Amino acid sequence: MVFGIAMTDNALSPINRYPTFEYIASYKPFNFLKLHEGIVYGAENFVIYDNNLYQDNLNKFFYNFIDAKYKFLKYWTAVLDYEVGLNGGINKSIIYSSGINTAEFNSSQNIYPSVLISTSDSTFDKSRFSGIAFYLHHYYVSHYGRFSQTIREADVSDPQGMWEEESVPGIAYRYFDSTFTLGYRPPAKILKDVKFRLEFENQIANHPVYGDGNSFQDTVNAMAVYTFGN
Repeated sequence: MVFGIAMTDNALSPINRYPTFEYIASYKPFNFLKLHEGIVYGAENFVIYDNNLYQDNLNKFFYNFIDAKYKFLKYWTAVLDYEVGLNGGINKSIIYSSGINTAEFNSSQNIYPSVLISTSDSTFDKSRFSGIAFYLHHYYVSHYGRFSQTIREADVSDPQGMWEEESVPGIAYRYFDSTFTLGYRPPAKILKDVKFRLEFENQIANHPVYGDGNSFQDTVNAMAVYTFGN
């Protein structure tokens, strides 16, 4: 089990002056099965308007994930992951008591949408997302190094349109993501902590949120990953 508390003061966006709590637990009932459960809870206590900060003590978020990792053959692993996020939204009383002009609230200088959402200390379902992902991973080791292949399929729902920067508040969004990753770790000792990845990703949404008004996009990623040892 892991428990952590983070206190941040970021000069950019967002600015978070409240603690964020994180808890992760893992359980391995069998050699071939491992379970993870994770929770993140925090509060974003600010509204930015006209270069000023206004405290909003009710703007809190909750994030949870749970997954199962199943190793069914020597070189094969499957993972099923479910995630959900809940957010309290923006407290209307902060807007009205501060004299903020809601007509200008969605200007280029502000990060919040014009649609304000009332909330309370005990309500976190004003905006939410949920998603499920499936991973299938295979690897093998040869004289030429370690080779791996990973397939990932993800389906994410954002019914309030409040979680992605490109989303429009009040409109339901659905995202589908398919990824195929090739990995290679060279056998040379000088490169024992380095691995290379080539990733092909296809993303589809039910609304045009990618690039120049597209509802889908294809991405190719080339990565070099270095692992720091103890």
